Amino acid sequence: MGYYRIWEKITAKLKVERAKKIAQILGDAQKWHSHERGISMKELSGDDINLKIDDFGEDKALSNLIRHYHRLCVDFYSAKSSLNDYIHSSKDVRRLR
Repeated sequence: MGYYRIWEKITAKLKVERAKKIAQILGDAQKWHSHERGISMKELSGDDINLKIDDFGEDKALSNLIRHYHRLCVDFYSAKSSLNDYIHSSKDVRRLR
C-alpha cells in the first residue's frame, strides 16, 4: 500500500490517493466474497489497508456511551424516516441506502 515517512508533509493529493487505494481494496469483490458483511478491525488495520484505529471497546465507559448514542440514533431515525443505515458526521446525517 505504501507508507509515508513521519517527516513527509501529508498533502490533500496524498490523502486522495490513499483514499482511492483503500476504496479499491474495500471494493474488491474477489477479496471479500460478499456484500454487506462487516469488515473486522483486524482486517482494516492489517497489511493490505493499514488503517490506524482506536479501539473504543478497550474503554468500557466510552464503549457504553457510543453504544447508547448509536441505539438512540437508530431508534430516532428509524421511527422518524425509516432511516436504518446512516452516517452521522459533524455536518449532517446521510442515508446509506
